Amino acid sequence: MLCDTCRKYPRHIEEFEGLREYSLSLSCPEAAKILLGRREKVTFQTAEVPSPEETYDDFDYMLFTALEDTREYFLEVLQNRQIPMRLRMWKILAAASDFQRCADRNQLFKWEEIRERHKASAYGEAFTSKVQKHMNKKAAPDELLKTMWKAVVPKMEVLRPDWQEFLKKNLQALYSSAESSGVSPASVYSQNRADFEKAYPDWNIQEEQLLVYWIYTYFCGAVYDGEIFAKVKMAVVCTLLIHELDMGAYLKNGRVFCLEDQIDICYRFSRELEHSDLNLNAFEDLLAADKLFALENMLKIC
Repeated sequence: MLCDTCRKYPRHIEEFEGLREYSLSLSCPEAAKILLGRREKVTFQTAEVPSPEETYDDFDYMLFTALEDTREYFLEVLQNRQIPMRLRMWKILAAASDFQRCADRNQLFKWEEIRERHKASAYGEAFTSKVQKHMNKKAAPDELLKTMWKAVVPKMEVLRPDWQEFLKKNLQALYSSAESSGVSPASVYSQNRADFEKAYPDWNIQEEQLLVYWIYTYFCGAVYDGEIFAKVKMAVVCTLLIHELDMGAYLKNGRVFCLEDQIDICYRFSRELEHSDLNLNAFEDLLAADKLFALENMLKIC
């Protein structure tokens, strides 16, 4: 007896040739509560449903197969709780950068071999040394994230009138506390981050769930636009920007933070981004083209 909108929302659907993928949208508070309140690893169910055959013009099935296999690998990486999250993010960023390079050079046939090398290299000293070599060594993570906010916000249309004020209050609480302390803003930021994660240990799991959410929902969509690396950068940047808002809310509220605060931040953020094709496209274009989101900076902010 529900209307059409209520029957579909918050279910999100991605369509591919021979495949339809459903997920729950983070922009719904109840869906956000299900995702963020869950401590178990996210799993996926598959079912075969008889339906009329549909043909998609110019659908690159070889690329799609490579994207599916790589997404499975990325989800395996992100859900490996024996490994620090920073290393997990480094791994998917490095692999996605290589995948994009293969696709751009019309050398998709090389990607499977390169992906196997990424799996084999694991997270040891050779891998971390290579990451350190490619990382931006000049800029501090907090300065990069602050600059990313300044790059992203003006590009976005505002869907809810209270969104700008919401951002302002949380980000002011985060950055002004570091700038007015009289000591290095980077050290104050690092201490605030450590304090937040100690006070709110659930972030360790929620960070994983959010990354899985973004990767599952959007990564295979690269079959339509070829923006493989941008899809992974989107997952990392969205998760870290949510973390920035979390820290700001924690400081603003007298160093108190709970699940309800996290749900509020996540559904507001998702609503502004995912309920607007204009915002999604502008955000992805920025991630793909702006040097601010180059690999060296992405590795630094993790």
